[in-house]
Amino acid sequence: MAELIAQGPETSQRWRRTLRVDESFVLGRAANGWSVPWDEFISRSHVECRWHSGRLDVRRLASAQNPVFHQGQEVQ
Repeated sequence: MAELIAQGPETSQRWRRTLRVDESFVLGRAANGWSVPWDEFISRSHVECRWHSGRLDVRRLASAQNPVFHQGQEVQ
């Protein structure tokens, strides 16, 4: 079982969600169930994610205003 943890600077700004295989979800400041409202650098709907074959696939949404970084490099 895989989980995604989001954490902001305050102890109250934290959640943990179980990732279901092949189920897509949107992560963002106003995303339903996957919201990180404390992060000012993430768009309301920023990325679509999917747990598949033991890895997390992440795709930046066209509506996202800010980039996505992986290991310090901007990626799509």
